[in-house]
Amino acid sequence: MNKYVLFLVGAFFVGVTTTVAQTKMLIKRGHTKSKKFYGASHDKSKGITFSAGLGIASYFGELCETGDCFQESRPQLSLGARYRFNSNISARGEVQWYRIGGRDRRYKNGELVKTDRTNRNLSFRSDNYEVTAAFQIDVLPNTSFYESYDKRRPFNIYGIFGVGVSAYFPETYYMDKTGNNEARWYYLRELQTEGKKYSVFTPILLTGIGARAKVSPSIDVAVEVAYRFTNTDYLDDVSGKNIDKSYFETANIPNDKRHIAAALSDRRPEIGLPALNPGTIRGDNSTKDGYYIIGAKVEYSMPHKKYMGIKKQRMLKKYRRKVPRYR
Repeated sequence: MNKYVLFLVGAFFVGVTTTVAQTKMLIKRGHTKSKKFYGASHDKSKGITFSAGLGIASYFGELCETGDCFQESRPQLSLGARYRFNSNISARGEVQWYRIGGRDRRYKNGELVKTDRTNRNLSFRSDNYEVTAAFQIDVLPNTSFYESYDKRRPFNIYGIFGVGVSAYFPETYYMDKTGNNEARWYYLRELQTEGKKYSVFTPILLTGIGARAKVSPSIDVAVEVAYRFTNTDYLDDVSGKNIDKSYFETANIPNDKRHIAAALSDRRPEIGLPALNPGTIRGDNSTKDGYYIIGAKVEYSMPHKKYMGIKKQRMLKKYRRKVPRYR
């Protein structure tokens, strides 16, 4: 995971450095007009871009090691908007739905792949939601200061850095053989499998890189990869140690689910292995969980004339004064 993080952070700072250098070069060559002369309100690169995308998501945690995380990828959808401050820098907001998952027992060509996690026999999936706010910095200036955004470069690379919050809902598939013998999905947070009821929300810090290609004056296509650092180790409901099953007899859990919680806290008996003693290592709480999203999106940039028309209408509406009528 550290290799991915270092790569993304390094790429981000390289992008910022290149942006500053390119901007200075354009000013030196006379390709960028002075903002003091024209005024910031005349910057035609300003405007709004809307986006919709889809991709894949995966995570790093106790049920997904570096070598097999990509194989456990799940779908992702996003909607967003981006405001361009100038030819290089934008602020963007996005809402996303993404699914992550992992399992100890993995199969390849119908055969069990043995690892040091196989006998633990834990698994999960989680349908999550995310809201983020970030800065996007393009490596190269898209236009000169006096040109509208529809004259932008045909291709550009950018860095992303921002913050947000994610809601996560880990669940697992299990057949209750002491009940109706029907397999179903159980929401793990309410079962407190490690004796802890953790928050459904976690703050996140994201960093990533992307590439954008121009399709038409108003439409771009982009591909980006971004990693999210979280403040929780329970994206997969696994973090600490096994607890004594007597805990579930008095825990704040629905009565009809207490035996389910006890069974899901240690799933070795399902595959014919003895239960582990209380205090046995179940997860690794020395590091937090994280996840990444690789996505493709379509972006629509509002034409400059239409954008300025909307701004003008808003200004007129704000400052319009009613003129009294005289007879």
